[in-house]
Amino acid sequence: MSSTLRKLKSLVLSQTTDTDQLASLLETVSVPLHIGDCRSCSDPCTEGHEDLNFDRDMETQMPGTVKPYIRQIVISTGQTDWEKEVTEVEGTLAAMVDGLFKSSKPSLARATDAAAGKLQYSVPGVFTQQDSTRVSILNGSHTTASEHPDRETVLVFPEYRVVFGVESAPKAAELLYEKVVSPSTTYIPTIPEENEAGELPFGILPIPYSCVILLCSHKRRDKRCSIAAPLLEHEFIHSLQKRSWKVDTNVDHDHLHDVIPPSRPPTAEPPEQTSESDNGEEDEEEDEGSGVSKAKGPAPFPGGLSPRTLWNLKRVLITKTSHVGGHKFSGNVIICTPAGQSIWYGRVTPHEVDAIVEQTIVQGKIIPSLFRAGLNVSRPGCLSLHDW
Repeated sequence: MSSTLRKLKSLVLSQTTDTDQLASLLETVSVPLHIGDCRSCSDPCTEGHEDLNFDRDMETQMPGTVKPYIRQIVISTGQTDWEKEVTEVEGTLAAMVDGLFKSSKPSLARATDAAAGKLQYSVPGVFTQQDSTRVSILNGSHTTASEHPDRETVLVFPEYRVVFGVESAPKAAELLYEKVVSPSTTYIPTIPEENEAGELPFGILPIPYSCVILLCSHKRRDKRCSIAAPLLEHEFIHSLQKRSWKVDTNVDHDHLHDVIPPSRPPTAEPPEQTSESDNGEEDEEEDEGSGVSKAKGPAPFPGGLSPRTLWNLKRVLITKTSHVGGHKFSGNVIICTPAGQSIWYGRVTPHEVDAIVEQTIVQGKIIPSLFRAGLNVSRPGCLSLHDW
């Protein structure tokens, strides 16, 4: 597509053509921002960062190019590339869950498209779970954290849960879908250990990391993602480690119970609601004079566990994933936080990684020039995504 046609398409779609304009729009819905350069090295670079030597779409505006979703899951496979459509590979957990999603409510997929036009916020790319019934199903490069190597480990966002010990079998897929994945699920229980004799045979715990970084590496969909992902992973590891943060590329079984011990009883039912949320924070209140709810963020964990506890671990999980959409904006990065946010960045190169680490992961601020989308990123009354 020619430059003129791309610009015309951007105007037709009402997509902002200027980073400053986008920043202004994001500020109107209280998204914490970093206003400044998106790269921390000089241009041209003098720090030895590798360039991504492939053509990318640098003209189409990125905000609003992610379809809203209510939930996203990433299934362990131990691979970095997959068949073109991971949900169409018979016998896999991805295919089983996708089949349950499509058959549970035949009109669900169509309803998703309708919901996408009625978003809570008018700013391109900013959405909440209430804006969609779509479920995003990805494969991941992480290996299973289960004691049984033939059972999978599933990361669940934005609830920030790890489900471990899931068989790639119809009954297990049905239980996973019903209790965790389904758009109608509003509470995910805590099951500290796998127990074949239990009501749920798999374990469910908070993800024991300060954040999770997802990098699209799906070569069979677009080789640019497979080139970008390992280079970005290397830079993220370097940038985090120089700040004395720890980095894993697999869910470490030894860390699963760092915040909830295995001896803790399962919680199959949601706790009773009181005047304060489960993580000890006050319920939403109205910002004086604005009429806008003062968001304190999701309270996804029971028993007094705060997102702050997880963030303070200073430990990050990086996993590569199957196609997330928008490979023309490679490298594609999603940062998922314990407070229930998912920040989508596009056109990321090794030059921008250090800024992402400092500004988004450490400081809790979004970089407008890289922004594709954000789930639950509106934070009225907060200066950072990390304000709880």
